[in-house]
Amino acid sequence: MKKLMLIAFVVSLLTPAAFAEFGLGVKLGAGQSKSDVEDSAKNLFGNNYTHTPSILLFGVEALYEKAGLFNLGEQHILGAKIGYTAWNSEEAKSGIYKLEVKYYEIPLTLYYKYAPSKWHLGGGFGAAFGKTDDKFDTISKVYPFIAAGAEYRFSKLFGLGLDLRYNISGKFEKSGIVYKNVSGVQGAVAARFYF
Repeated sequence: MKKLMLIAFVVSLLTPAAFAEFGLGVKLGAGQSKSDVEDSAKNLFGNNYTHTPSILLFGVEALYEKAGLFNLGEQHILGAKIGYTAWNSEEAKSGIYKLEVKYYEIPLTLYYKYAPSKWHLGGGFGAAFGKTDDKFDTISKVYPFIAAGAEYRFSKLFGLGLDLRYNISGKFEKSGIVYKNVSGVQGAVAARFYF
């Protein structure tokens, strides 16, 4: 009898995990970003420079989703994901001289998805650890964001989505000078693989 109770207990612990989904995703997008690179270039080079803004981003993510929690039904999904996002470097060049600022972030998002069909709609919130580097200084910061998105599930194993995010208080400051600012909207197209 004790063995049967132990087996029933172990099965009851494993059952929720059997109905959860794990996934991996890649994303490509753009976002609002501004740094002091252009202002510094004007001071150093006058008008004799070329500027490349930092607006493009590439990211990867790992996610965990669970449907039907709190007796909401299988079309209601709660999830969490963590990722790594790198932005293209912002730079200003004049001859052999170059100013460059690199930026990356590690976002953690908690979200809800409504999935009545192949279309999934959702929203959530989270925080990102961001780091900016210009070869002389490195500044790190944690800032909050809100997120929304839509995904079309082509199959049980693959979905393609649009992720939108609004970063709040994404200013990286040093001595009162805004060094990098990623506050504002960012969006990405994401391909996700579920297993």
